[in-house]
Amino acid sequence: MTRKEIRTLIRTRIGEPIARYFQNLEIDTWINDAGNDIAFRTKCLRSTDLMTTTSAAEYTISTDIDDDILSIYDVYLYRDGSKWWKLDATTQDELDIIQNGWKSFDASTPTKYWYDVQLDALGLYPKPNSSNQGAGYVKVYVNQKFTHLTADSGTPVLPVPLHLAMVDYGTAIGLDARADKNAEIVKSNNAWMQYYKKIQQYLSESRREKTDEQLIMKSYRNIG
Repeated sequence: MTRKEIRTLIRTRIGEPIARYFQNLEIDTWINDAGNDIAFRTKCLRSTDLMTTTSAAEYTISTDIDDDILSIYDVYLYRDGSKWWKLDATTQDELDIIQNGWKSFDASTPTKYWYDVQLDALGLYPKPNSSNQGAGYVKVYVNQKFTHLTADSGTPVLPVPLHLAMVDYGTAIGLDARADKNAEIVKSNNAWMQYYKKIQQYLSESRREKTDEQLIMKSYRNIG
């Protein structure tokens, strides 16, 4: 669906097919807000980024990797410049407990990573030695933020089943703004219910697909 198609459906559902109370610009903002919320709740936008490693133990996510990252779910190191090696996830608190003084340890081959989006930081433990420093030596698998739509012909970079959820979100926001009658409140509550229902359905289907993949791999490996 294009932004124009989403906006038209929102207008139909809030009973304002022609701009009177709400201007297009306002509804377009709701649509982008919907994309932000959906991307945050579902983590449906995934990508990879390469990061250059130095002798530092800590890196800035927004500048050293990307500025549109919601979260990180996997990190691989090009170990000794010869093969990709998956790093184990950890936290600063965990390292403080099991490796007290870890911030001062000598450089070596990283085996773990930690990150904090609010601090805009990703850390490697231990910090990379000279054999593990270079451009693109870390591959980061990330959940991305929603890319805002700026034109009516633009299509949301979201799974198609979630496009109608954007309509529900915009409908609910519009009805909330005019909820001066019981009927408007009922419609608004229903729109929010449909919104969260679609998100839950998407998450349930995503979990089912992941379970199917695990079962296939279990059968393939003949794991008992």
